[in-house]
Amino acid sequence: MLDAATKPHQTLPCTELCCPKSSTLEQKSVEPTVLIPITVRIQQRAYELYEQRGRTDGHDLDDWLQAECDIRGTHANAAAA
Repeated sequence: MLDAATKPHQTLPCTELCCPKSSTLEQKSVEPTVLIPITVRIQQRAYELYEQRGRTDGHDLDDWLQAECDIRGTHANAAAA
């Protein structure tokens, strides 16, 4: 009869001892952080504001300026911290 130390690893959780490559692969699967240019973030936020308003035309400059305040305010607060 097999004890816990000699059972096949299918019945035990994989560890670095039985499958050392699995922990290495898990570390490599982490996605790198992607930096989005600030103008793209402002554009995305302005579009969100446009959609929140019900997609009514004629407020594009207002949406852009509000998005700039939102994004740059967040960016300035993060830089100050």
